[in-house]
Amino acid sequence: MVPALKSEIRKVLTIRSTYIITGLAVLFAAGINFYVAAFQTTDPIAADALQSNVIMGTTSGVAIFVAIVALLLVTHEYRHNTIYYTLTAARSRSQVLLAKLAVLTIYALKFTAIVLFVSIGAALIGWKVGGHELTPQTIDWANVLLRCVFYVWALGMFAAIIGFLVRNQVGAIATYFIGVNTVEGLLTLVLKGDAIYLPFTALGNVLLNFDPNVKATVAKAITISCAWLVVGGLAAWVAFVRRDAN
Repeated sequence: MVPALKSEIRKVLTIRSTYIITGLAVLFAAGINFYVAAFQTTDPIAADALQSNVIMGTTSGVAIFVAIVALLLVTHEYRHNTIYYTLTAARSRSQVLLAKLAVLTIYALKFTAIVLFVSIGAALIGWKVGGHELTPQTIDWANVLLRCVFYVWALGMFAAIIGFLVRNQVGAIATYFIGVNTVEGLLTLVLKGDAIYLPFTALGNVLLNFDPNVKATVAKAITISCAWLVVGGLAAWVAFVRRDAN
């Protein structure tokens, strides 16, 4: 298992797109938060501005970058046919899959920490530059950070599962974005309140309640998201272990 983990870490660190995507996410988070805080903020600043606008809002906006990294990490090897070497070098295919998911988990945690640190710093500087005074903030940090980390991690896992099932890079990316933005959006209109049981709708409610018709408690949203991750993860594992590497 250790050699498989080291191999996957090297892949993440040597893929140029990882640095480009991460850099873009950090620049986006810093730029947006600084601009909004400095030039779009009106006094008085809301008491939950740091929590709702900066932490939650930024996490929702940049988590897509983690999903893209996950898709590329899984499908890159199929695109360049290096999956043959990966499977030949490993003792079992299950170890390869677990190693990829473990590395993605580590990346998601580090990504979340960096983005939130940069976002809060940029917002504080922006408020200072704009001459605004931040009102006293009451933030349940444990709750907020748990929701942010889970959201980013789960979004990456959903993307990885799609990558394992589709295996084609272009097809996986198209499936992910069409599934999130189109299919589930249409199903939400049909199911209304029951749309909370859809995977990405449930995950969205972990962080932000986008639609009052599908509002649910955070605990319920996390439970539904985990259930979909388990089902999807098992399907991805069976497909990865049983199908050939072509």
